[in-house]
Amino acid sequence: MKTMKYIIPTLFLTMILSACDIQIKKKDSGNNEPANNTTSTEVTKAKWEELFDLENIAFRSNFKISVDYPDNDWKSTMEIDNSKFYVTNTGYQNVPEGEDPPEQKNYRYYKMKSMSGSNLTYDEYKYWNQWTVQEYTEDITNFFRGYGIFHLNYADFKYDDKNSVYRGTLSEYEIEATVSFENNLIKRIVYSGKGQVMYYDFSNYGEISVEFPK
Repeated sequence: MKTMKYIIPTLFLTMILSACDIQIKKKDSGNNEPANNTTSTEVTKAKWEELFDLENIAFRSNFKISVDYPDNDWKSTMEIDNSKFYVTNTGYQNVPEGEDPPEQKNYRYYKMKSMSGSNLTYDEYKYWNQWTVQEYTEDITNFFRGYGIFHLNYADFKYDDKNSVYRGTLSEYEIEATVSFENNLIKRIVYSGKGQVMYYDFSNYGEISVEFPK
């Protein structure tokens, strides 16, 4: 049985995920393109699609995501180094009844290996008395969904000139999504609703180096 790897607290996860797909409420059907490409807080449709392309994130990205869920006093990080991932606060694996609890670590490593259609093949490194490696294949959307990372559609967001952010709604759960950019890079994504807020801060572009355990 595959180990649960989700880092998002279950309470908030149920607010933004469905069993099959994410539906984002379209707030405006007009043209969202910026008047020009010089505004540091706006992006073109082509750049948006590039930044939110999950295959690009898996294989051709180098940055850090810091997740903060203040209502639950919970934080996590994901460091991405061109197909190598280091993820903290992944939680622990349940121990079968009657077995002695092993030494575990609540951080893991992932090595993205290949894509076939929408299927992502990767190695997962986890510590269970010692470091072990196991290969998995799953839909790339499902893999990143477990970490609160989605391919957000450009057409479903409207630029807020006053606050220099893009706003959209995860309508099924009445969750607002706010995306901010700086110089054609994602700076922050905020999910808020039902009295809860979750922050995703993107940083350290081009500075991340991930080394796998031996």
